[in-house]
Amino acid sequence: LRGQWSVWVNGNWRLVFAFRDEDAELVDYRDYH
Repeated sequence: LRGQWSVWVNGNWRLVFAFRDEDAELVDYRDYH
């Protein structure tokens, strides 16, 4: 997804976020199986 970043948190969980100016905004919190 263009303009979005992601970080693996724990196990299957992943945070997906985007930057607005200098701040990060949480876009989604996903459980990938």
